[in-house]
Amino acid sequence: MSRAIALGGREGWPLWVFMLIGFGLVIGICAMLIHIDDWGLPPEAGLFFGVGAVFWAGLTMLPFIWGRRRDLEMALRLQDGDGGYTLRIGPEGIVQAGQRVRWQGSWALFEEARDLGNATAIFMAGGLIMVPDKALPEGVRPEEFRARLERWRAA
Repeated sequence: MSRAIALGGREGWPLWVFMLIGFGLVIGICAMLIHIDDWGLPPEAGLFFGVGAVFWAGLTMLPFIWGRRRDLEMALRLQDGDGGYTLRIGPEGIVQAGQRVRWQGSWALFEEARDLGNATAIFMAGGLIMVPDKALPEGVRPEEFRARLERWRAA
């Protein structure tokens, strides 16, 4: 589940790529500030800027990382405490039912399905459903399951 959350369900580059580009830009600006004397700034200004930028980036990312970990732990705890649930996926939509939880969603909420190796991550608007390959009905291959999801979404 944490691997699926890390994917984020978005197309394009992951968040860490943009952070790496931003970090490179900050280092480049710091190097310029240290080596260019005609700006009238002492070399310490570049060091101060660099340390401040790294500190700011760290403070910005920590709540995001902690929040994601907390949300994942809470979701797994709720799932364990519910005693398991059934998931019915068909042309009419997706229905998840447990002892305490019942949720029904239409295909309008479906964004995409991704192969995670031993499971399929179904990304929905505002949510994520994991379907382990071993939980698929007898005779249904994971590739066929993902193809069905796409057909139901298009219908």
